[in-house]
This record gives sequence, structure tokens and C-alpha cells, in this order.
Amino acid sequence: MSSSQDTPASTSKRQKAPPIPFATWPTIKILNPPQGRFSPRTDERCFMYCSQTVAGRFHRKEPYCKAICIRKVFTHEVRNIVSFRTHHNLDADGKAKYPLPKEGQPANLPPYLGGTDPEATESDDHVRKPGDDKKYWDEGWYLWYTKSSQGVWEKVWTMRRDLESQQQYEAAKDKRRNDWAEYQDYQKEPKATAVDSPAPDKWWGPIVPPPPILDISAESLLISLPPPLPPLYSKVENLLAPTHKLLGIVHESVTSGAQQELVHRIWEKAWTKDPYVLASRAFGLLWEKWSSPPDDSDDQKKPT
Repeated sequence: MSSSQDTPASTSKRQKAPPIPFATWPTIKILNPPQGRFSPRTDERCFMYCSQTVAGRFHRKEPYCKAICIRKVFTHEVRNIVSFRTHHNLDADGKAKYPLPKEGQPANLPPYLGGTDPEATESDDHVRKPGDDKKYWDEGWYLWYTKSSQGVWEKVWTMRRDLESQQQYEAAKDKRRNDWAEYQDYQKEPKATAVDSPAPDKWWGPIVPPPPILDISAESLLISLPPPLPPLYSKVENLLAPTHKLLGIVHESVTSGAQQELVHRIWEKAWTKDPYVLASRAFGLLWEKWSSPPDDSDDQKKPT
């Protein structure tokens, strides 16, 4: 071999790359998590509690359950943003119209939480339609509560679905409830034969719709946070109506000069002998009642 050939040690030393400046220094990494529908942020937390008794398990009763959840609805869930445009049914403000579940509608809420008052009477010039007071999801915080085991199961199941899927689930529940009610009405009607009714029957044969899913709106509650203030102004106004009337009368008497005239008459009367005569008569009657002996005629009239 030629003497000009390099040794392996010298070759590895020549091929070694120069060190990178600041390569051994500690670094800081700034991570920007994804936003919108791919965000890892938590939007709902639930606290659930269930218990069962020995007798309840033997008789296959529903367990005793309670649950409370805090839900945050983000902007992309109810509005079309640049990176997430999937909402179609929008109102004039550009917000998607996803109705709240039945437990969040005013018909199922108490009046002090924004519900409709059943005792309130509508005016003659305005008749409220059934859908006028319908509430929809909006961005912000919501509080959900239930004391139903079925409600706990539904909440866990709907936590993996968005608002549109939840709306579809509520619509499927309503359709299933309506089909079952229609089938029950059909069962009560007299059956017609194929000769009498040539048209195909909807419930002909072994077609039986599934029973409806248990309605949890009576045992559940859904409100926005902070909750709306109760309509106390009208009640306070009715309570203070006599006060407003009294203040109006006093204001009218002051502006008309009647109060000033009354003060002048009282001042003039104070320098006459009439106040002294009135005071002396009142003191005389009081002294007469105080110094006179008690009348025994009333005691004699009482039965022994």
C-alpha cells in the first residue's frame, strides 16, 4: 500500500463536524395548543353520585342518583369562525339556533330562574305563541342538575357529542314519543280488515314501535350562568303603588300652596287660647278617669 494513504484515526478526525454554537445551552420551547374544535381544553365537568339499597337491588329498582355539571360553550360551537364553518341554521346575528333541552326551556323552569309564570295572564292585544319563548344555546357557562338515574346515563352519553348531535338526539326522542302515542291511539281504535281498508296500514302486522325514552325534564334543570334576575320590579311596583299615590298627593298639595296655607293656619292657631282649651279638656278627662273608683256594675253582670 502507498504511504500516502491516511490512517482510519486521521480520517475520523477530519470528518468530525464542528460544534454548533449554543447547542449545549438549555432551551425554552413555546407550544401553541390547537384552538377551536381540536382544543384540548376541558369544557364540562360533572360530579355524580349514585347509591342503591339491598331491597332496591332485589326488586330491581332504579338507583338513587344525583349529578351536577358545569358546561362551557365556546364560540365555535354556536358561530361560524374562519377554521370551523359547519353551522347552517343561523339567526340574524350569525348565531346557530340549537335549542336547549326540555329541562332548559322556560316551560320547565321555575319563575325565579327565568321560567314562565303559569298564573300570568296575557294581554288582549298580544297572544304568545308556543315557540316565542324558546331558548337556544349561546356561548358562555351553563349549570345542569338532575336527580334521575336516566338523566345521569344520558349526560354521560351526550358528553361525547356536540350541540348538533344533541339536537338530533332530542329530535329522535320526540319522534319516538310521538310514534308511541300514535300507536297507543291506534290500539284503541276499532281494527279494519284489508277488504274494508285497501290502503296499507301503518301499523299492519307485527310492526310495534319502541316505547319512548323516559322524560327527565321534570327531575332536571339547565340554566345559564349567571342566572337571569327574577322579575321583581313588577311585584315591587305593585307593593309600592300606594306610596307613589301618597307622594303624588303630597307633591300636588305642596305645589298648589295648600301645605303652606296649613302651616300658616297652625302658626296662627298656636297663639290663640284654643290649644290651651283643648289640652285642658283632654287632661281633665284623663284625670277624671284616673281618679274615679272602678265601676262594679260590670262585675255584677258577669255570670258566676
